[in-house]
Amino acid sequence: MGSNPTLGTSCFNNLFACPRLSSLSSAHYVDRVRDSKTIQTFLAGVDAAVVGGIAVVSLELIPEALVRWPAMVISIISFLLIVWVKRNVALVAVGAMAGGIIYSALRALA
Repeated sequence: MGSNPTLGTSCFNNLFACPRLSSLSSAHYVDRVRDSKTIQTFLAGVDAAVVGGIAVVSLELIPEALVRWPAMVISIISFLLIVWVKRNVALVAVGAMAGGIIYSALRALA
């Protein structure tokens, strides 16, 4: 897998297009199906499929993403915060991005 910027965009769009479209098209049915056990079971399966898709794409991208020690440290700290400390994933992602930006800025100044 080479360094192709359109490949990452393509993976992102293909992975998240169905969940985005289904959530947009079914937003007005939320109140009707909130208490339906059948729908809740189906949505749990959809969640598992999305997580599996994200895991497969992540495994494909790991060798190219973790090439230097700062990226490895940020990913390990993020993983530990999400799995063991049970922090909000969005906040951990923002913190990881901030850590990467700070590291890059410090390297540029040095």
